[in-house]
Amino acid sequence: MDKEILAIITLFIFASPFIALIAILVFKWLKVTRPARKRIQAQIASYKISEGQFTGRKLQEWLTVGDYGIIVHRVAEQTLAASQKQQRVIYAEVEYRNRSGRENLSCRRNQWLLYDKGGYTYKAETELTAAHLYAAKRYFGGERFLNPGMNARGWLAFQVPEDANIIVLQFLSAFIGTKTADISVEGKIETEHSASTPPEKHFPIQQIDSLLNKAAADFLGLLSNADLKNDIVLAAEMAGLKLLRATTVDLSKHNSGHMLLGAVSDQTYHQMQRFVFTWEWNNNLTPGNFKEVNVPDDAREYLPAISQLEPSFDSICQQYAIHPEQYPFVAAIAALKLVAVGEKLGLLGVGLGQAMTLYHITVGSKIIPYPPV
Repeated sequence: MDKEILAIITLFIFASPFIALIAILVFKWLKVTRPARKRIQAQIASYKISEGQFTGRKLQEWLTVGDYGIIVHRVAEQTLAASQKQQRVIYAEVEYRNRSGRENLSCRRNQWLLYDKGGYTYKAETELTAAHLYAAKRYFGGERFLNPGMNARGWLAFQVPEDANIIVLQFLSAFIGTKTADISVEGKIETEHSASTPPEKHFPIQQIDSLLNKAAADFLGLLSNADLKNDIVLAAEMAGLKLLRATTVDLSKHNSGHMLLGAVSDQTYHQMQRFVFTWEWNNNLTPGNFKEVNVPDDAREYLPAISQLEPSFDSICQQYAIHPEQYPFVAAIAALKLVAVGEKLGLLGVGLGQAMTLYHITVGSKIIPYPPV
């Protein structure tokens, strides 16, 4: 919602209860009609672009769109050979800058649309459903929140028909009080060499590699073995931290303890969750519906001590010649082994153990670690 509308609603709330009620109804109306307004706005933009009624902005030029600073560094095209068919993919390397000076800004994949000369639109694909498109290019991410002055940069991939004449990449600031920028890309799309789609990488879930189990067992030896919940949290947060380390984010540029959103992709979380579920299945653990289990308050806090364990954890993994991309799974196995022990001894239900594990994997992947003392 635009700040002006929010300010008006806030004023109404303090003005009188009756006007506050009207403001609430207006807010609900805006929420209910949002899909229709988005559709109408897209239809208007599509018509204008198909008729050539737009102002084409330039590539490699910083543009101010509301509180957003944006730039499109490159637009490139590839033909990917996947299975028995070919895919024409348009890539756009975009960058954001928060120019508001006073608040966080939400930067989203769905703020970008690609238009062809006929006015047809194309949305950027997510890494969750089309990971192969981002095998050689860093995905921008589903949603990021930028503090004032911060930047975010990455690639978006659009699958388009072979005969589509792509002419405009459009940025939308919001869907209430929308501000847009139409970047002209006709004749400016670079052609990159065709590439075969690499096989999708999956961690082997049918049979856990013995080296990972051995490394996980050694890692358990580093934990206190005095507080089961605490040890599960530490192991799970190690898995999350290793997911964060595997990204291209320079953690040294961020303050310890701060939350970093959008660094780890949805696809990565999905792969880890699938691994957790499969490990439990293979080890005869039946947690039921973990989504109905609440992690207790005494087991929700981030533990900075994870930083002290990381060097030793890395040394264990290196000893077994484990590839860094598998480090998160070693730590996850350690957490799940503790869940299994808790269930066997009647100290912890499997549902709670699973919920704690997944919760702290996420926490560990979003918190900037503290330096080891």
